[in-house]
Amino acid sequence: MIAPTQPWPLLRSELFSWTGKMRMLLEPWIPRRVSGPLDNELALDETVKSFVVRRFGQEAFDRVAEPLLGGLFVADAAKLSARRALGPLVELELRNGSVLRGLRTSTASSAEPACKAGPPAPTQLTLKRGLGSLIERLVEEIPASWLQLGCAVKTIRPLYEQEGWQIESTLGNLTAREVVLACPAPRCHDLLRDAVPEVASALNELHFTSCVTVNLVYRRSDLNELPGDFGFFVPRSEPYRILAASFASEKFPDRAPDEHVVVRTFQGGALDPDALDRDDATLIEQAHHDLEQLIGASALPLSSVVSRFRQSMPQFDVGHLARVEDLRRQVSELRGLHVVGSGMGAYGLPACVESAEEAAMRIELYPRCGDTSSQVASS
Repeated sequence: MIAPTQPWPLLRSELFSWTGKMRMLLEPWIPRRVSGPLDNELALDETVKSFVVRRFGQEAFDRVAEPLLGGLFVADAAKLSARRALGPLVELELRNGSVLRGLRTSTASSAEPACKAGPPAPTQLTLKRGLGSLIERLVEEIPASWLQLGCAVKTIRPLYEQEGWQIESTLGNLTAREVVLACPAPRCHDLLRDAVPEVASALNELHFTSCVTVNLVYRRSDLNELPGDFGFFVPRSEPYRILAASFASEKFPDRAPDEHVVVRTFQGGALDPDALDRDDATLIEQAHHDLEQLIGASALPLSSVVSRFRQSMPQFDVGHLARVEDLRRQVSELRGLHVVGSGMGAYGLPACVESAEEAAMRIELYPRCGDTSSQVASS
């Protein structure tokens, strides 16, 4: 992510000055930070900027960590928690006194035999018809009486006289034995604010921001400088609106015919919160303008799709892991309530899937009492 594992590629790189390169290679001689007891999560945490500048220098932050982690989390990398965003590297410093020394040690100890069987697993995976096809398939398989689509939930309240929860929705009220909240923390907060204020307050401590994706379709011949990679990140020091771009059709060939390229750009985030309120035409124009400069887009896109994600991107500021643990403890004390996904600090599909599986296991292990026809509801 931010640590140079081989010196020669770093020395040949045009991304850094010679002063910046030497500073990065001096990392093994930088003293380890000691701040508070090793079991104090908050005392050990610091910002990504603090950690990277301290270990590798300012250039490593400005030219690698800030665009990469700021773009990945649509966050302000100067506020991002190092333990949350760079946890394995922070642990290497704690255990070895140096990130680079720790990387060399762990690489040597985990080297696999050269005769490993089978091809390597692909780094990018998805469903052929997109992730939405999974939901479509579930709708086909789940009995219609189990689903209520187009039904917005207003409030969720525990039934103190009996086990379960009352859910007030736009289609009326219902009761459920188990409630799974798989939505961002701000939405969970709104649903629980009146009935369970302590949990709602803990949810309110988890900060979220908004982002916009602008998907543009180009003729391949109109992209004069298309890199041979899956995308790129853009430093905030550069005069561009987009945070990053992903070449969706290069990752997944089924996304477009060979003569076309789908470019997904990202705008907004913690450092550009007003992006969400710009109209579609402005967002498309800004994205295309940046792609003109960055990958030589010489003609207007053939089509475009703008998607807005309001207060849906978790922000992992310093102390985030401790706040999630406090939330987890409070939710566990409420029988039948489960918070999964980003509302419980998960980021990315694998972490969200793991979070959901844990909740499913808890529901399955709860003893079945009373009416077996009671429902399991999700929001």
